[in-house]
Parts: sequence; C-alpha cells; structure tokens
Amino acid sequence: MRGLSGAVLLRALLRVVAPALLVALTVSCAGGASGLPPDITPLPSESVEQPTPTLRPTGTPIPSADVVLSKGTGLLRGTWMFDFEVGKEVAAGQGDVWWEQVDATHRYLVPQNGAKLALIGGSSYELVSSTLLRGLGFAGVRLDGSNSSGNTLTTNSIVGVRTHNGHYAKVAILAYGYDLTIAWTTFQ
Repeated sequence: MRGLSGAVLLRALLRVVAPALLVALTVSCAGGASGLPPDITPLPSESVEQPTPTLRPTGTPIPSADVVLSKGTGLLRGTWMFDFEVGKEVAAGQGDVWWEQVDATHRYLVPQNGAKLALIGGSSYELVSSTLLRGLGFAGVRLDGSNSSGNTLTTNSIVGVRTHNGHYAKVAILAYGYDLTIAWTTFQ
C-alpha cells in the first residue's frame, strides 16, 4: 500500500511540476522574462503580454467532497426489496435489491431493475468513498447470503451497489439473519 500511494503521489507531483519547468525553460531559452531576445527591448508603446502558467494537472479531476443522496441504518426484511436512493424498503419491482429467501438455508441478495452489486468484503466502511465505488467491477449477479459456509454477507461485510438510477452506494451488513440490519450511504 505504501508503494502504491508513493507512486500516486510522485505521478501527481510530476503533473504539477513538469508544466512549470517547461514554462521556465521556454522563458529562459527565449532570452529573458519578456520572451524577446536579449538585444531587443519593446518600445514603450508596445505591450508584451506575459503568459501566466497554469499549474493544474492535466487529466486529473479536482477532488470534491462526496455528495450524499441518502444515508442511514435500517432493517431489510427477508423477501423484501430496498431502494438505496430513497433509503427504505419498497414494493416489489421498485428497489435496487431483493433479500431473497429460498428456504431456511438459502438466501441471496439479488440486484433488481438494472442495479448491480460488488462484494467489497470486510473493509472499513468509513474508508469506502464514492471514488472507490466507481472503480469497482459491478455485476448483475446475486450475492450468496445463505445460512452456510458459503455466506458472503456476514456481519461487518460491505457491499457496493450501483443503483437502478446509476448512483453508487456502500452497504454494511451490521447483523445477519433472516432479516439484515444494514447501514448505507448513497452518493449523488
């Protein structure tokens, strides 16, 4: 992790420093601050406009705070659907996920209406940002929440959701069972 963050920092630093060095070399090679050769000075009536270097990394988005659309904790009851944009259980056919109960053992978190899921695992909920969520590989496949060793939705696991309207949500499983106690944050 240290090497990765160091590489990212170095890349960002080079994106900022390289344009400034290029401007400095261009001015220096052109013969001075005016950009004119050293033996030519502008007449008083002539104006020599100096370019102002912009030290903005090219292709790097300006960081912004995550804008929260919906946030809370609640209960997702067995056989019910949940909409993470409005933050509540909803009628059949309206939600992002369905907490399917096949029988006493087999349970699945099933994406609905074009929503997609990504299992993040046991990461720190607070460290999962909208930027991290956007970089995940989402799929329209159900996650196994069966009451067995194959359960991927254990207490403290985190799931990423790309909602049916294209927003991103992080969902923590706070308590597992026939009903799920969840915490969610949906980003704009």
